[in-house]
Amino acid sequence: AHAHHAGQLSLPRAATLPIRARARPPICTVPVDIGGLASDVLLQVTLRQLDGPGLQDWLCKRPYSLALPVQPMVWLPVEGPPRGVELRFRRKPSDEKGGTDGGLRFIIDDSDARHGSLLVTRMSEGQYIAKAYSEKAIVKLILSELERLPVEVAEVAAVLRP
Repeated sequence: AHAHHAGQLSLPRAATLPIRARARPPICTVPVDIGGLASDVLLQVTLRQLDGPGLQDWLCKRPYSLALPVQPMVWLPVEGPPRGVELRFRRKPSDEKGGTDGGLRFIIDDSDARHGSLLVTRMSEGQYIAKAYSEKAIVKLILSELERLPVEVAEVAAVLRP
């Protein structure tokens, strides 16, 4: 029973609830437990027949400096668990800033030999300025390098990018 009063429609009480704007979920910010730190996932690759130590060695040999020729960087294997590689962006240290300017972590989940994954996550420690361009360039390089991933290291089953 709706009542008309001077050209206005009176709606039932349930229809007059306030509409709240939904917050948009962030683009692929999946929390990953890395020593208690949450990081943003930039790339997830599902792998079959994964050789974890082989993938770690393969990652350490990628030509990262081709993607960012003027960005000083260093990459280091991480024994884990989880096993992986850290790619740290470097800068000249100063009194207020250290020598690390963020970077990327490559996290290898090889707990199941038949199926595994590679997560590429943002390392924001030491970052004063966001490194979106640098991160994107490295992810692009890894995607092109995955096309030449030796089958004895792993087979790419799926690639998920934000």
